[in-house]
Amino acid sequence: MKRVGILALALVLALGVLGVGYAMWDETLAVEGIVHTGEVSAVWTEAFSNDDGLVSNPAKDADDGGLDPRDYWVANGTPRYDKDVAMCIVEGAGTQEMRVTLANAYPSYHPTVIFSIDNTGTIPVKLQAMEYSVDDGTTWNSWNGTIKITVKLFGLKVVISVLHCLGVHVGDQIEPGGSAQGQLAMHIEQESEEGASGSFRVRFNLVQWNEFEVVP
Repeated sequence: MKRVGILALALVLALGVLGVGYAMWDETLAVEGIVHTGEVSAVWTEAFSNDDGLVSNPAKDADDGGLDPRDYWVANGTPRYDKDVAMCIVEGAGTQEMRVTLANAYPSYHPTVIFSIDNTGTIPVKLQAMEYSVDDGTTWNSWNGTIKITVKLFGLKVVISVLHCLGVHVGDQIEPGGSAQGQLAMHIEQESEEGASGSFRVRFNLVQWNEFEVVP
């Protein structure tokens, strides 16, 4: 009888050891990863001209009393003609597209668009390119250089030289919560036809800072 008891006890112990070993082989460890991506977002927070008949920012266009600009913009001191003939209207503040309308313009009319870009996202951005387009779908890209835009309305054309974009350049970086300010200087060329009025759009292509490509 003692032998049976001893054997039975040995069997129970063996089963217990086997159970512990089996549990160890079946153990699982898990890793859970959580990713929150950032956002690339920017808007025009300021967009007006120095010849829309309104004082939009006293620090920049307090001299906008209606007289037409005849030379480059100077804060509150732009050289002007002695007549109020043309007008430059800018729309798009608070959006991602700015629309510029020139009315009753004439050769050597020299308005300037004054703007500010705010990085409303969470990732730094760089200016990749400046894009200008007109209603017929024609598009121009500029990398800080002077370009000519031909706006046609009812078969008539207005030729606008975008002389340069001051203050903002391709490759400039804007940090989250930061802003960049600049001016878009324009000049109506002699080959423009009489009786025309038209508009064009301006888009700035902003990319995340580490995806910027240098254009040769």
